[in-house]
Amino acid sequence: MGKIKLTLTLLFVVMSTGFQANAYTDGWLRVTGSLILNSKWQTDAELQGRWQNGLHNTNPLREKLLYSYRHWIYYKHSKTMQLGVSPFAYYTLYKRITDSADNRNPPVHEYRASVSATFRQPVIGNLYATDKTMLEYRVFDHADNILRLRNKLGLEYRINTILTSRLFYEVLLNAAGVKKQHFFDHQRTGGGLEFKMSKASVEIGYMHINKLPVITETTITENNFFVNFRYSINSKNK
Repeated sequence: MGKIKLTLTLLFVVMSTGFQANAYTDGWLRVTGSLILNSKWQTDAELQGRWQNGLHNTNPLREKLLYSYRHWIYYKHSKTMQLGVSPFAYYTLYKRITDSADNRNPPVHEYRASVSATFRQPVIGNLYATDKTMLEYRVFDHADNILRLRNKLGLEYRINTILTSRLFYEVLLNAAGVKKQHFFDHQRTGGGLEFKMSKASVEIGYMHINKLPVITETTITENNFFVNFRYSINSKNK
C-alpha cells in the first residue's frame, strides 16, 4: 500500500506542476491490438482518438482533434533493446478550436512512416530507465512534408505484478520541411499508472504539452488526460 501511495503522489506532482488554467484541455484514447509471433517478433495495430475542449469550457471530449490508424512491426534485438518500423499510418487532423468558425474547417489528412529504437535498462530493484528514439516522415495532402525526430526518456517502476508506474519527458524536433524557427515542434512531460491483466493492460495518466504549431509563431499549452488500452495474443505458431 505504501508503494501505491508513493506512486500516486509522484503522478499528482507531475499533474499539478504542469496544469495551467489557460491551457487547452484534451482527452486521448489509444487502443492497440498486439500479435506476438514468437520470442523476437510482434506486430501491433493501433487506433487513436483525440478530442479537445470547446469554446468557453474545459470539457476534454467536446470537439474532435485527431483520429488515426498506425501499424507497427517490432523486433526484439536483446533483453534491453527493441527495434520497430511502421510502414504506414493514416491521420485525420482537426483544427484547434479558437473561435466559432473553426468548427467548419475541413480536417487535414496525413500519411506517416516511422522507425524506432526502444531501450529499457534496469537501474535498481524494480526501477528501470527507458529511452525511445523515433524518426517520422510525415506526408500531408496540402502542405510540405516534414521529417521529425523524437526522443522520449522515462523512468518505470514495477510496484507489483499488476501495477506499473511511469514518468517521462519527450521532445519532438522538425529536422526538415519547415522554417528553421520551427525546428522545435513540441515537448511532453507526464506520468501514468498501468494495470496489467493476463492478456490486456490499461494505462491512465496525464501529459503536459508545450507546442509550437507550424502555422503560428507562438507556443500553446495543452493538458492531456490519456487512456491506453492494449490487448495481446500469442500466435498459434509461437
